[in-house]
Amino acid sequence: MNRDEMGRLFQSYVNGWKKSDKQLILSTCDASCEIVECYGSVYKGTKQIETWIDAWINRKYRVKQWAIINQYVDTVSLTAVFEWSFKCYSENKDHHFNGCSIVQYNRRSIQCIREYRMEAVHYYPYQ
Repeated sequence: MNRDEMGRLFQSYVNGWKKSDKQLILSTCDASCEIVECYGSVYKGTKQIETWIDAWINRKYRVKQWAIINQYVDTVSLTAVFEWSFKCYSENKDHHFNGCSIVQYNRRSIQCIREYRMEAVHYYPYQ
């Protein structure tokens, strides 16, 4: 898998969430894929990932924005880091935060995603 393929695969995953397209999301994941959300939830295997997606969609939650800002790709280890800005509506309110995903691939799909969160508003306490 080359750099472009790795980037396109993660972008497809993101696009699936932006469109609430379960099949697009699942098409990017290996059958044994593990996703660790920044909130602590872990989904292992496409069956659990599908259950999570269905629950998200059924609750009328939605991704309002998920913009990839930077990407760092290592084709030797099949690992990439994507920095992003994220906005969604869930639990009756809007959320906005920045973060990054460490994504590990096998030769054809996403094997693991680990997400980390950072506050969207930054400040300089010593300026």
